[in-house]
Amino acid sequence: MGFVMPHVAVLAAAGCAFIALILQIVGVAAVGWASDQLYGGSSQDGLWKICGMVQGISLCTDWPAVPSVRAFGILGILAMAACVACIIPITFMSDKQIFGLLAPGAAIAGGLCALIEFSVYASETADRAESSTYSYEYCFALTIVACALCVIAAVLFMIGRRRG
Repeated sequence: MGFVMPHVAVLAAAGCAFIALILQIVGVAAVGWASDQLYGGSSQDGLWKICGMVQGISLCTDWPAVPSVRAFGILGILAMAACVACIIPITFMSDKQIFGLLAPGAAIAGGLCALIEFSVYASETADRAESSTYSYEYCFALTIVACALCVIAAVLFMIGRRRG
């Protein structure tokens, strides 16, 4: 047991996993999944709240419309956090090979949760998305990027495991 310099692919995977975790946290927490212009005002939708501005008055209210998207968002955060947590044992405990298997598995699980999250959100809002004023915003994009980074991290963890 001791410090072992991990393969460069493992270090790159760790970076991807950490960035994916940050992006997923911001994507789940912020109010920026979609926006719309209607009734002379505008609205910003999040997973937890919907905020709008009508005639200069700003209002926010809870939005219970997407509980499954919330659930998969939180599961994605937990899986990505588990992946990031596996990085320390991979670095400092070279005799514990199980973490080399857990890290890509957690990354795949996190990516799959993020994929389900933004897919379900898109299908739930498909009728509104047909409007010319409706658009998906930065949180939606952050979740897609987090999903892609999780897949990249999983592949890099597996490459590093084979080479290391």
